[in-house]
Amino acid sequence: MQKTSVHTNATQPVADTRQGNNGMSLPAVGLLQERNYSQPGAQNPYTFNPDGPPVQGFFTRVNDNSGMQYRNGVSFRPGTATSQNGSGSAQLQSWPEAQRQRMNTIGETAISSGSTVVQGVFKKIDTYYIDEESKETYYFDRQLDDNIYSLYNHLYRVIMNANGELLKKYPLDKNDYMPDLAKEFRQPEQLSATEEDGDMFYPEEHVGPGIKEETGAKIGKLTTDLTAQIRLLPMSQGSNKDGQFNEYKYTANQIWVSSVELGDLDRPETQFDNQESHTVSWTLVRNGIMALKDQTLQDFVLYLKQAFDELAVFTHELEGKILSEMATGNNLLQSMAEHKLPLAVWQTLTSRLLIQYLQVYQLSSAATYKRGPAKGHGESHARKRLEDDNREAEQHKKCSRSNAKIALDIAKLLDVQFRVDSLGVQEYAFAIKHWIEMLDSYLPSLMAYCKDDILKPVLEKQLAVSFKRELGLDDDDNVIVMELLDNYNYSHVMSKKKNVESSVKIKKLDVNKIDIGQLQTSFVANIGIRPEEQGTNQNRTVVDGQSFTDKSYLVGDLSVRDIMISDQDRPKTKFIKDQKSHTVPWTLVRNTITSFQGQPVIRLLKYLHDRFEELANDVSHTNGKELVVAGLKKINDCTGSHFVDEWQAEISEIVRSYFIAHQVAESTSYINPKEADRALGHGESSHMKVLRRNEYTLSSRGGIIDDEERIGTAVKSMFDAEITNSFGEKNVRNAYKGLLHMMNASFPVIMKHYGQAIQEKMMEETVGSGRKLGELMADKSLEDKNSLFGPVNLGMDENPFGDDSLINEHGFIRAQHMPDFIQAYRSDLALSNAFLTEGEGQIAATYLGLTLEVYSASPKGNITNIQNPGGGDCLIHALVQAFNIKAGKAPGEASAEEILAIRKHIAAELSDETIENLCIAAVTGKIVGIDEPGLGPKMRNLLRNPAIMYAKTVRLFDNDNYKEAPDDFPNIGNLEDDNVQDAPVTGPVSTFGGGEADRKLALLCEGNHYILMRNNDA
Repeated sequence: MQKTSVHTNATQPVADTRQGNNGMSLPAVGLLQERNYSQPGAQNPYTFNPDGPPVQGFFTRVNDNSGMQYRNGVSFRPGTATSQNGSGSAQLQSWPEAQRQRMNTIGETAISSGSTVVQGVFKKIDTYYIDEESKETYYFDRQLDDNIYSLYNHLYRVIMNANGELLKKYPLDKNDYMPDLAKEFRQPEQLSATEEDGDMFYPEEHVGPGIKEETGAKIGKLTTDLTAQIRLLPMSQGSNKDGQFNEYKYTANQIWVSSVELGDLDRPETQFDNQESHTVSWTLVRNGIMALKDQTLQDFVLYLKQAFDELAVFTHELEGKILSEMATGNNLLQSMAEHKLPLAVWQTLTSRLLIQYLQVYQLSSAATYKRGPAKGHGESHARKRLEDDNREAEQHKKCSRSNAKIALDIAKLLDVQFRVDSLGVQEYAFAIKHWIEMLDSYLPSLMAYCKDDILKPVLEKQLAVSFKRELGLDDDDNVIVMELLDNYNYSHVMSKKKNVESSVKIKKLDVNKIDIGQLQTSFVANIGIRPEEQGTNQNRTVVDGQSFTDKSYLVGDLSVRDIMISDQDRPKTKFIKDQKSHTVPWTLVRNTITSFQGQPVIRLLKYLHDRFEELANDVSHTNGKELVVAGLKKINDCTGSHFVDEWQAEISEIVRSYFIAHQVAESTSYINPKEADRALGHGESSHMKVLRRNEYTLSSRGGIIDDEERIGTAVKSMFDAEITNSFGEKNVRNAYKGLLHMMNASFPVIMKHYGQAIQEKMMEETVGSGRKLGELMADKSLEDKNSLFGPVNLGMDENPFGDDSLINEHGFIRAQHMPDFIQAYRSDLALSNAFLTEGEGQIAATYLGLTLEVYSASPKGNITNIQNPGGGDCLIHALVQAFNIKAGKAPGEASAEEILAIRKHIAAELSDETIENLCIAAVTGKIVGIDEPGLGPKMRNLLRNPAIMYAKTVRLFDNDNYKEAPDDFPNIGNLEDDNVQDAPVTGPVSTFGGGEADRKLALLCEGNHYILMRNNDA
């Protein structure tokens, strides 16, 4: 498997000595592949070839009589050259910007100045602008002239008119993207804004009518904060062939759905502007879905597939159609049920799929209808009585309550009427069918005991005349609801029964949850986990009597894949019945935890540990105290090796416990005397917008878009606390400490550059009783003296840049530690299956006496591909196969001895300078979030060093730390040649070895995998 080296223009440049087949030195650019630069500097138009190999650079699009073409800077995808010359601007992009460009379909979207418009209009969705053709997302920047506007993202600036038509587009450069704006960016001014009704509106809310009206799908209906946490367990031996980091992969029928948790108040939007009347009570739908546990994941996924299919006829809203297509297009759900994936991927995918189904269901015409103001029907009390009935039926096979009373209660979970003007006939029938399905799922023992009897009052009801007429029946026809179900093939629901006891005997592996009594909440946290190391094989048993091997991991082996947490399902505060005023807004509390996405799990746990320690002195509620102690104990117990599903469930529960404990803390909420016992909004949303966009521009563009005063105002607006009769000085002090912790975690770059100045101003603020905040923070008598557990050793120091740290505070490897990196890289190269770069392929080919051309696409002709076992040794296998064929032997594959010998030779031959550059690239990649693929275990261990992890968190590489590429770095895009001929798409991209290339054998590099090709006609 190939690992392509990268180049960064940080102060430790990466040199790359790879040679093209014409002997010309090629630039290393991210993970891009080079073409044959036999004619460097070409500026000709190219037709777009979607199958060509990606190459560094950008294109501008032009129109002429020959059709759509692309004018190249440095070729993005080489195609067939035409005779027309162009003058597209050549630009050698430095990594990581070139890496980002690879991820965006840049070659298809740029147009040159003066060209005719070839893109559709921009569409405004929420506060963003979507290019309808390229699907790129842009932010509003400013108005340049009457009806002329500037948009930007981290790659491009575009100019459009008020109708959203693209006028100009070019790459965004931090100093020269627009001469008259560069100075303004470095010395930012606050965007012109107006205050209306207490909310801040920015110019993007007032852009021309052509944009405002083209809103398309509503972002609120496409997104939701409803959160699901599904616990999955592997039941039998998985496969780990070719798996990244050797994670075991499982098919859906090898996985058991152990539990399903679902939020409540974050319910998705409906087809209307508000919830309106639900045909089936949301509380029944929610509980019915959560009861879809204790089955294989294959059955769970196929249930969702059928549910999506049934909803198709009721999906009329654009948003519902989009969401449904995303989930079901190309037979995706059926493919999922048959596919092999790592368990951690299944967990995230299934949780999101369930939420997507509930979004589509809520948007359907069968879920809600208008019947005046939505009113409660006593569902809560009815549900509790029915749960007691179900428990009794499960234990004693009977119910003490009469069927008539039970029937009355289940009817309260259904709200349908014969109102053909607002609820269609088929919608009515589907609602009845869905109601029965959810009762079967939620109350299986009760339904098994008396299903037919308790459903009779609904199923034997006569249809109204309006429904009969819709069905083409006579007014006096005797037709009941059950016959309506028959008409739409829904009656099969009556014969379905859920198995109360599963035939699969699963060992109880549930996460230990404490009884939080009065603090019970529907708040859900789902923390996706991704292994970053190979882990350790360990036996486990999930199904009684069936043992298999699974991977277990230490906490340092894991990173946070993604974070999903509830919003409106926020836990109770110390006031229990009411939230009251939050000292730090809930939106910042949530943002703080979600900011750990992509970071090491140990950094998230370190943050939670420190917050739990502070909460131990800030929580008075009995159940809250128990939760704090339990949370701290769980974190301090994170020292052993556990399976990935155990880590996922445990960390999700720790995060959930933290939110509950934080909410009930004394310093979290108070009665603000200015708000007369009501918690009022303070424009937190607009202030969070300011913080988010400036964190983004600081980390990606090296500057701020609002001035420092506006940012300071946004930070100060995140704090609302003052001394009152019931909220003392210590409470205010603790609230401010919490604010600082959250700001440093959520907006590390802002706090790094402006935090000190903002804090100094906040210290002068009066917080009641004539006291300034600075006085409280300096008052040692208000400090907490005790600690429950003391420091936790998770390997994440807050200030890791000591004199002996691996990197300095600028993110560069210290000279005294460079030998450690070189030794680790050599060792991995020799003794592990670390990926090989092209330079290492050159050494290996020369060692075996081979000279082979390397192709990125299979050439035309009578070609046979000779497969090999793959993995990190695929290049060695392919070279040994070529060696064997030239020796008159069968290709075979490389033996363990041959692999070891070749790897040791490569490790010995590779120069310290080359390895040093590769190590610099690996460290830089880790910090900026673009990891080098296929590094060996010793290098990966070095990259988990606390200083590097901290540097990744605060993104030490600001733009001003970069420098331009050296003058002698090859610039292949500044020459012009009227007669330039482009290399064929299927031509070789490089050559391994030192002699004349073999005419019969060559290498094919597909992505990161090498195979040997044999030309049968040669």
